[in-house]
Amino acid sequence: MTQTKPVPYRNDPWSRPDRNNQPPELDKVVKEFFKKFSNNGSAASNFSIIIILFATIAIWAMAGFFVISEGQTAVILRLGEFNRELGRGLKWYAPIIEQKYLVSTDRISTYEYEAEMLTTDENYAKVKVALLYRVLSPSDYLFNVKDPIDTLKEVTASALRQVVGKSTLDEVLSSGKEQVRKEIEETVVSTLGSYKMGIQVRGVKLLAALPPTQVSEAFEDAIKAREDEQRFINIAEAYYNEILPKAKGKASRILNEATAIKESTILNAKAEVEGFNALIPIYRKDPSLLTTRLYIQTMESIFAKTPKILMNGDKNISYIPLADLISNAKRSSS
Repeated sequence: MTQTKPVPYRNDPWSRPDRNNQPPELDKVVKEFFKKFSNNGSAASNFSIIIILFATIAIWAMAGFFVISEGQTAVILRLGEFNRELGRGLKWYAPIIEQKYLVSTDRISTYEYEAEMLTTDENYAKVKVALLYRVLSPSDYLFNVKDPIDTLKEVTASALRQVVGKSTLDEVLSSGKEQVRKEIEETVVSTLGSYKMGIQVRGVKLLAALPPTQVSEAFEDAIKAREDEQRFINIAEAYYNEILPKAKGKASRILNEATAIKESTILNAKAEVEGFNALIPIYRKDPSLLTTRLYIQTMESIFAKTPKILMNGDKNISYIPLADLISNAKRSSS
């Protein structure tokens, strides 16, 4: 049986007899093409070619105009490499040579993640967080990471498990919720910054943190007791803030009054001493006169406060109703 030798493919460059020859230069091919049309073609056909050429260029140029809306940024690649970023307005790029990608840089997006995790005190907690973010650097967002959204999800999940894993169940559910949220946000921001993926984290919200279903009632009771404790503390602080200023004011008023009485008593005593000192020369001249004067002044002060007077004379006691005499005198004068 004779074997037939396979016929080489006519377009195979490795089988052609002239495969060792160099291909013609591109500029010579173009010159020969236009020379052929200029020598053999008519003037009308040459004009048509020129019109078609200019129309093609015009269509190509018009196709490069596009509008960038508010809150968007256009990333332009030239021959597959980053070239520039364009902002809002009417812009132009070179089709075929360049490619454009529109990225929203003003919109705040939200990613939510929920999972059951083991805490450091060997309890399960069902935690749900919401990550708020926006694109800060469009070029980094498009080219530094293969899939930035998936990377963002992985970073959020990793940060949540890391923070919850080193926290107790009570901290995650009640007392340390704000601290847990801050640590999650700090971990996400730090990790994304090392990746340089062009995403800015605007905030992390701890949407839900629930205990295992087996102990949910006990945790609800504990949370209620903690809320009651805080309510009583707030009531006590309010009462303290209300009573303390009043007590301080009352103490200050009593102290001021005592100080005033003290100063008044001292001044009155000094005045009386000065008065007695002034009477010493008179007493030395006539002691009986001074004794009589002092007796009269003393009785005046006593009678001024007593509406009834009893007088003893010749073993008879006489009663003088001063209050009645004064009131009758007032009536008669009126």
